[in-house]
Amino acid sequence: MALSMDTNAWECYQRVNRRYADAVVANYQQGDIVWINDYHLLLAPQYIRQALPNAIIGLFFQLPFPSHEVLRSLTGTVVFQAWFFKCQK
Repeated sequence: MALSMDTNAWECYQRVNRRYADAVVANYQQGDIVWINDYHLLLAPQYIRQALPNAIIGLFFQLPFPSHEVLRSLTGTVVFQAWFFKCQK
């Protein structure tokens, strides 16, 4: 069973992540460690990495991450897989 996604909600989610990333980039100083906390900001590392290719980006989840089976059923799974690798240098 595939889950559907509200396009307006997805666009809002992207905008929020972009605004957060823009704020991080604006305040970043050499040597800072950027910490992303939980799924609310999963796209932020990708946006931050574009502007700060050498930044150290950490990621923490409060809850267990969904299984591959659940992720596979979501629209935009490729996008969500891509953000994870942006946390790594």
